[in-house]
Amino acid sequence: MSATTKAISSVAVFVTMAARTGFAAWIGTPGVPGDWNDPNNWSPVGVPTTGLTYVRNGGIAVASSDMVYTNGTLAIGQSGNSTVILNEGCFIDTTKMLIADQEGINTLYINGGTVKTGPAKDFVLAQNGTANTGTVVMAGGEVTAYNLYVGRSGTGNFVLSNGVIRSTSSSIIGHTGIGTFRQFGGTNSIDGGTDLYLANSTSSIGTYVLDGGTLVCSDFLLFGSASNAVGSMTLSGRALMEIGVPVKVRGDYDSCIFHFKAR
Repeated sequence: MSATTKAISSVAVFVTMAARTGFAAWIGTPGVPGDWNDPNNWSPVGVPTTGLTYVRNGGIAVASSDMVYTNGTLAIGQSGNSTVILNEGCFIDTTKMLIADQEGINTLYINGGTVKTGPAKDFVLAQNGTANTGTVVMAGGEVTAYNLYVGRSGTGNFVLSNGVIRSTSSSIIGHTGIGTFRQFGGTNSIDGGTDLYLANSTSSIGTYVLDGGTLVCSDFLLFGSASNAVGSMTLSGRALMEIGVPVKVRGDYDSCIFHFKAR
């Protein structure tokens, strides 16, 4: 084989191993942090850059500045307790984010980078069933979500200490499940005429604890938008809450419990 042929062959193998489209599943050792960009941590072999990607075997996928993912769906958890860690320099664009797709306790850590779901693609915590818990711990970076669901069906927890998250359609804490948003810093911007819902389906629970940082709500802030739905908010510490003018705080059902406290 000539030197030229060897070089071409090596390039072809590298491309096949380095990037993959379509379906991919994480197969890294459960419970042990592994490199997102290691092609051998994926089945089929190759680092996914688009399509449907699952981390669902109890693995811990750690993504660094080389991680680029676009036009797909990133799902954490279908069976087992799985984790994805996004560090500075990661770039995710036009991608639906599912944290706790079906069952287990599944977590996304956002330490930096950029995440954009894109039009008609949601950012969802605890999507299917009630036996799942999805948690996002955000300590940096920037997230732009079309709809943000925290507790769509199961239990969702979003913890914001730094960075910026924006919702361009709506932000729903407790859709049909139990949702809690705890903010200790950073900015949660629900702007452009979008609404913040705290419990918006029958018997759902939505809780917002604002203990630092800035919450911007440009339109409706709704507590309990269905029968027996419980929405609550606690404002404390050095937090800043900006609500659109005129102020639109509304509870739809008398049977709900509305709780707003500043201290």
